[in-house]
Amino acid sequence: MTEQLFYTPKLPSTTAQAPQVDTLVVVIGESASAERWSLLGYQQADTNGALAQMQNLQVVRAMAHGLNTAAALPYLLTGMSAQQSVEDLAPSFLDIAQHAGYKTFVLSNSRYHSSVEDFYGVTFRRAADSFVKVGNGDWDGVLTAPLEAALHDPAPKKLIVLHTYGSHFQVQERYPRSAARFADVYDNSLRYTSDLLVQWIQRIEQSTTQQQTAMLIYSSDHGVAMPPCADHYRTGSGLSSLQVPLLVWSNLALSAQRAALPQFADHEREHLVRSNAEVADIAVAALGFPDALKPSHRRELSFNGLDWTELQQRDACSLQ
Repeated sequence: MTEQLFYTPKLPSTTAQAPQVDTLVVVIGESASAERWSLLGYQQADTNGALAQMQNLQVVRAMAHGLNTAAALPYLLTGMSAQQSVEDLAPSFLDIAQHAGYKTFVLSNSRYHSSVEDFYGVTFRRAADSFVKVGNGDWDGVLTAPLEAALHDPAPKKLIVLHTYGSHFQVQERYPRSAARFADVYDNSLRYTSDLLVQWIQRIEQSTTQQQTAMLIYSSDHGVAMPPCADHYRTGSGLSSLQVPLLVWSNLALSAQRAALPQFADHEREHLVRSNAEVADIAVAALGFPDALKPSHRRELSFNGLDWTELQQRDACSLQ
């Protein structure tokens, strides 16, 4: 276990090579499929609501690299699988943040089984100056108050990770009754997440001065199987499980520094064009280390050896 899980990552031997964002917030979603994001073309419900009105926001479809959290989440942290991360002694973006002199916070509302050590749990705690188990699958609004506290910490440079429980099952339990806007429970859960993202962005804006730069990155580890491919919203095979939103917001101070802001190329909405492993890439670039992670093992948009073009030609439910 020690060799396979508790490894010491290889860190850059240099100091920051690029401008650093003062406050970086990374929100890790759970079970959010891009197929139901209205910002990405879904028309049956306004699942993104006020988020669509935010300035300096970029959103694209991205490909997840697994059907469950254990397989998919490591890509958001190191840009590669857990196995490849261990073999390469790969740092996560949290390790890079500590190396770069940031104070690091991890606020988790994800359910945690204390009898099991997993890759991402170890990765979070290894590089967190402050690790707080805020909730255990509560409504994700429970993260708002500790986020505010972290934002007001006097450290000049901060990385804050919010590990949400998102739209995990049971979906109808993932939002308060007051947030039920639509007939479909999954759409309600996505709207609730979207509204929280707006609240968290507003908290970031309120906590920073006009000169301080700030960025928020959001993506989900994976999506879900959904009707008609499944009898309810759950983990399972299907194109909807591999499509997730990838969002980047920057404040006005950072937007003025256009060279420091990652730019998404324009693509047709109906095609999957990015990888959510880019969460790690964008984060380390914001920390001043744009070349800190190795891209060689993860730049192919593929799943189980099939690229996205091949997957689209297969059955949307079974991927066979």
